[in-house]
Amino acid sequence: MTKAVHTSLYRVKRLSRHVLRLPLYCILALLVVIFIDLAVPARITVTVTNRGSEPLRGAVVHVTGNAYPIGYLAPGERKSVFVEPQGESDVELAFEPGRRLTIGCYLEPGYQALVTAEVTADRVLADTCEIDFSLF
Repeated sequence: MTKAVHTSLYRVKRLSRHVLRLPLYCILALLVVIFIDLAVPARITVTVTNRGSEPLRGAVVHVTGNAYPIGYLAPGERKSVFVEPQGESDVELAFEPGRRLTIGCYLEPGYQALVTAEVTADRVLADTCEIDFSLF
């Protein structure tokens, strides 16, 4: 066998070895991405803005199984809280004296979501619920 043929065969073997490893590298990269996605906890952020003329005292965001106090909300003030529902859940805002408003959003554990609500002491003026269903 001539030196040129031997060199060509060596290059083909070397190239085929790299080509065969490519699927393995792709699978490893996919596993790393999935691991990162699973390792980063899902977050649900609820943001409430008081659009009324009177303050909201003792405000608490409720989801199934948990309550998150956000306290006093002056007119025009905005506060956010991370929530973790323990099951299927609506989002509710309770405040003194004995008022409770339902924010139009359905959540479940593991969701990644951004919930916003503009409220007065009497009603929810506007709400949005942006849920990220993507795996990555």
